[in-house]
Amino acid sequence: MKAGKLSLLTLPLLFAMCGCSDSETGTFFLCISNKTTNSVSKSYDKFEGKCTYKRDFKNETVVSVVTTTKSGTLVLKVYNTDTSEEYYTGNLTEDFSFAVTVPSGKCTMSVEGKEHSGSFKFSWADKQ
Repeated sequence: MKAGKLSLLTLPLLFAMCGCSDSETGTFFLCISNKTTNSVSKSYDKFEGKCTYKRDFKNETVVSVVTTTKSGTLVLKVYNTDTSEEYYTGNLTEDFSFAVTVPSGKCTMSVEGKEHSGSFKFSWADKQ
């Protein structure tokens, strides 16, 4: 019992140490989500809302994005959290992928679904 309580108490501390902050609002229908230390992805029949993923990159980093679209629109943004400098922004209505190199520091990756059916994936790795 004590071990369970200890785990629940340390979970917020571990989350704070990873240098990330996520916000997901809206509605997903038949959604499959996956999060790892260097990626986040969702596949769904319908998405109406907004997801924001904030990371604090210690080094210059390559952010890769892959989307699939059966219908609807995705609004994607990758930008510097502190200065709002945009590294990528676009309204997508078909399958699309790209990679962008971002400097070290705070980065926000956001995706807004407008009656969207399909998937999206953000992944990141230190630039080699």
